[in-house]
Amino acid sequence: MKNALSVSALNHYIASVISDEELLSNVLVSGEISNIKYHSSGHIYFTLKDEDSVIPAVMFRSYAASGLSFKMKDGDKVVVSGSVEVYEAGGKYQLYARKIELFGFGELYRRFEELKKELSEEGMFADEYKKPIPPYAKNIGIVTAPTGAVIHDIIRNARRRNPYVNLYLMPVKVQGEGAAEDIAEGIARLDAMGLDVIIVARGGGSLEDLFAFNEEIVARQIFSSQTPIVTGIGHEPDFTIADFVADRRASTPTAAAELCVFSYEEFSEELSERKRELSRALLEKLSRRRSDLSSYEQQIEKGSPVRRIKALYEKASEAETRIERNFSSKLRETRNSLSFAASRLDALSPIKRLSSGYSYIRDSKGNNIKEAKLLKKDDEIDIRLYKGRLLARVLESVTE
Repeated sequence: MKNALSVSALNHYIASVISDEELLSNVLVSGEISNIKYHSSGHIYFTLKDEDSVIPAVMFRSYAASGLSFKMKDGDKVVVSGSVEVYEAGGKYQLYARKIELFGFGELYRRFEELKKELSEEGMFADEYKKPIPPYAKNIGIVTAPTGAVIHDIIRNARRRNPYVNLYLMPVKVQGEGAAEDIAEGIARLDAMGLDVIIVARGGGSLEDLFAFNEEIVARQIFSSQTPIVTGIGHEPDFTIADFVADRRASTPTAAAELCVFSYEEFSEELSERKRELSRALLEKLSRRRSDLSSYEQQIEKGSPVRRIKALYEKASEAETRIERNFSSKLRETRNSLSFAASRLDALSPIKRLSSGYSYIRDSKGNNIKEAKLLKKDDEIDIRLYKGRLLARVLESVTE
């Protein structure tokens, strides 16, 4: 028919009508991501939906470089800014995204960046404050939700690597109201137990889901902990402030368990190898000593004949015997001399003479009296006997 429009003309007309609509040229739409596809060209195709409707959407590579700061996945709640246009060749309209943010992302991201800057300026991210992770930890604390895949993955991997480690679970809320306070308290309680290392973990999620680990109370508790702390929060691309403050960051909870729990099998193999190395070293040292001893024996045999050494030994033994004999003789002579001297001294001893009935006299001044003429009548005298003494007065001094 003469007035009939071609399909192309109709689609072009509809496209022009929509493009002229100011509201649709700069629209802000919230919804949930589904059927996302990252094309090799760099373009991103997805569907934006809510409970009742869906709209196809695309983000071209040129916009993705500047308007997308995270890797989208199905289920993400986002806010898309862009325009609604008609794809004329396909006869369908779709949302052309220029910028995509997680729902509530703007405010949360601002808080994240502000706290990150503040704590970084305080030095809380500095390597000098990072505590080393013990290579052979035996007692390991875990701060995470008591149910779900995370705790089961950590326990399974820990038991696989080393069934002899002790795991201490501190169950906490990992998202929602009060989660940050719960996590900080859990870290503090495990820190007080004096464990070897603490794992702080949770599964992946959006910025909003993980935000408890971006709160200041958690960051400061990690920094003040005396126990080394390893974080395993979210997936590989996810970074939280807790990760920056922690002593080590693992990409996932499973990776955190592998980092903290040493392999018992590898440890046993290493220990066996060390034993083998030690045995080899001891055998080599013993072999060297035996070789040295053999060399010394050969040198002795060449430089000093055995007969000569034996003769010298016998000569030394004879000299020793003579010395002992002379010493014994001298000792007997000395003893005899001492005995004779003791006898003479005993004979001359005044005590010996007193015991035979003799006595001696002293005047009042303590002088020995040997002659009667040295005393006169009424002089006081002191008479010493073998046993005791007599104090007397002279009646008469008689000299002959």
